[in-house]
Amino acid sequence: MRLTKGFLVPAALAIGLALAGATVVKALILVAKSPAAQQRTDIGKQSTKLTLCMAKATLKCEANGTSNAPECNIVDPDSSTVPDPKGKIIPKYKAALNKCASKLDFSKKSATNDPVTDYTGIGCPGDSDPNTAGNQPFTDLNAYQANVAPNARSQLHLLGAILQAICADNQCTVDQGTLGLAYAKGLLKCVGKCEDDYNNKAGNGGGTDDMTVCTAGSADPNMQACVSSALEKAQKKGTLNATLKSSLEAAVASASNGLYNEDDCP
Repeated sequence: MRLTKGFLVPAALAIGLALAGATVVKALILVAKSPAAQQRTDIGKQSTKLTLCMAKATLKCEANGTSNAPECNIVDPDSSTVPDPKGKIIPKYKAALNKCASKLDFSKKSATNDPVTDYTGIGCPGDSDPNTAGNQPFTDLNAYQANVAPNARSQLHLLGAILQAICADNQCTVDQGTLGLAYAKGLLKCVGKCEDDYNNKAGNGGGTDDMTVCTAGSADPNMQACVSSALEKAQKKGTLNATLKSSLEAAVASASNGLYNEDDCP
């Protein structure tokens, strides 16, 4: 897949947070500016950066491709089909993905200096056993962190197929990818501000575990305004495909709810 500068598989951004959504078992509302709330916010930011980093690495690899189909396999880079006559592209791709993951440090703003209580303190996000219904907690924050990068790879791999499904040629993929990237970045900013807002200025999501208030379909006027602005800015040079738009919004909602609005601790 040949890609122009600035293209990034947009769906990847959203779910590259690697925090799958599930049915809420019980509520967990953290106190504003508390150590746990600050750590949770930092984990969300790190997860987003991880996704961006991995998506950009995939972009750089895909730029060497020759077909419409993805040729750089983010789940199993060794099985990538991208032309690599000098044997340099795939090794660099693997190194880049590993470098992205190496930057994770979920204990950077530790609330308790203990990986177990840090993890339970933010509601035990993530799923240690995807083959079992519901989210199965990890043993501690370290185990959760270790799973984030591999899970992000899986989500990016699945969501990256959306562009291929909606586009008949490479130019469409490039154009829609660029539009989707711009919207995803803006939407993620809106959601982050909303979930950290306890003063009713950006959606007021901090004091509630409501699953919709900090989503693209929110009824909150401040959140609505932010999302509308993000979409308007993203579509300055074209119209974002409706299927891609809704997929991005659903993915972002699932990711943010998994971290901010679900308590899956036993």
